Amino acid sequence: GGGGGGGGGGGVCIDRLEGGIVVLRTKTRPKRFGLRGTDGSAYSYLLKGREDLHLDARIMQLLRTVNGLLRADRAVRAASPTGLMHGSAGLRARHYAVLPLSERSGLIRWVEGVTPLYSLYEARLSHAAAQAAPREGGRPQAASPPETPRPADTFYAKLTPALHKAGVPAGAPRRAWPHGVLRSVLLELMRETPRDLIAHELWGRAANAAAGWASSRAYAASAATNSMVGYVVGLGDRHLDNVLLDLSSGELLHIDYNVCFEKGLRLKVAETVPFRMTPAMVSALGPWGVDGPFTSACVAVLRVLRSAREPILALLEAFVYEPLAEWGADRLLHEQRREAEVSVSLTLAASRVDELVAPLAHWRAELSPAVGRLTTAIGPLLDANDSRGPAEARRAALSADAEAAAAEHARCSEEAAATAVELDEASAALGAAASAAAVSAAEVHAALDVCAAQHAAASRAVEAVRCGAIVEAEARFAASAAAAASSVGGSSALLAELTAPMPGATEHAHAALGQAAAALPRLVELEEATATAEAAAISAGGGI
Repeated sequence: GGGGGGGGGGGVCIDRLEGGIVVLRTKTRPKRFGLRGTDGSAYSYLLKGREDLHLDARIMQLLRTVNGLLRADRAVRAASPTGLMHGSAGLRARHYAVLPLSERSGLIRWVEGVTPLYSLYEARLSHAAAQAAPREGGRPQAASPPETPRPADTFYAKLTPALHKAGVPAGAPRRAWPHGVLRSVLLELMRETPRDLIAHELWGRAANAAAGWASSRAYAASAATNSMVGYVVGLGDRHLDNVLLDLSSGELLHIDYNVCFEKGLRLKVAETVPFRMTPAMVSALGPWGVDGPFTSACVAVLRVLRSAREPILALLEAFVYEPLAEWGADRLLHEQRREAEVSVSLTLAASRVDELVAPLAHWRAELSPAVGRLTTAIGPLLDANDSRGPAEARRAALSADAEAAAAEHARCSEEAAATAVELDEASAALGAAASAAAVSAAEVHAALDVCAAQHAAASRAVEAVRCGAIVEAEARFAASAAAAASSVGGSSALLAELTAPMPGATEHAHAALGQAAAALPRLVELEEATATAEAAAISAGGGI
């Protein structure tokens, strides 16, 4: 709707739409556009959809009320002009215009000249990475801008190895994380984060020392006011993108009041800190730290809020009775908790996606050369794969030969075992034969002894028979001779008488000699048997 009669009613109307529409890359894809007012001034707004801005509008109303109470306080007015306690701007919480259009859309006035704290952190890390990059001829080598990791990525990059070292398995719930490990990781991150991040920017933008000192005091006053008001309304989700800094004045500006009234305590990871005050924020407070103007300003703000609790409570009652804030209904409480968790998750996811856009573009630009290099590198691999067939065949042949050799070795082992058994049996047989030969030799020797005894007996018998016969014959012959000599007469009768006994003696002697001759063959057989037994014994002994 145009702006004819601009200012006739005392207000500023829209004259025209200026410039294009810029779609921001956040979770709800808000649109930024510019307007030209009937007063000739330019106004920038942010159109947000899928989000109810009534709560933000109420919070802005609360901030305006708190600023009016601070301006009306006599002690605050008395301390502000000196610039020693609260700075030249005094105690105030900067705010912006919010215009809800419906339950799911609205307009937010775009604030110029402010920078998110994360942008300062990212610029510092990028500058440090550029300084550490290799140089050529005194100038840094041309390369792609270094990628700055998100704080969450840095945190998990240090936490994961620490949990693994402490024996905590991957994927363990947060309640199983040891507090000692979390504390050590926090201290390490605090040591690595530059403490002069905000102070360096404030003093670097100041024209002189007085301007830098004024910015530092204004920063302390603004930090104290926002911290105390945020503590009263239970404000959470104060990450680096939701806290903005005006580098020209030093004042802070908080945005996104969706997580308030202690919603942060009901998140999956509960927020228990009353307000954000990191070492980098403390360093920018000046040489006193939190014990100087910051503490004095906190005390002053809390004193004013307590003294004006009736109007503040009356304003906050609107949150209770307004339909968008049915705090007593369990269903709405559950929905608010779920929406808060989804909002935080979407914020983190959108931030992560924003971070990945530039690396993905860089990787996409490098993908084509990488594919070419990969194709070149795969060629030798494919050739090697083609030559793998003969090698596999050769390996199979060698494996078959090895299996045949193993089978032959097993067969030879079995034959050697059988041969060993046969050798054991032959040794046992030889032992038995030796024992039998020894027994036979003993029997032969006994038989030889018996034969020798029989031979001796036979010899003695032959000798005895021969001697007996001769003696008997001689005796008879002597008796006959004596009888012949004594009876000389009758020689025929006497001679017949003498010769009559001789044939009997002779026969008896021949009979004895025949017995001896019959015994001699037996004796020869015994001697031959003895010689054969001795030869067999000698042969058996040599074999053994």
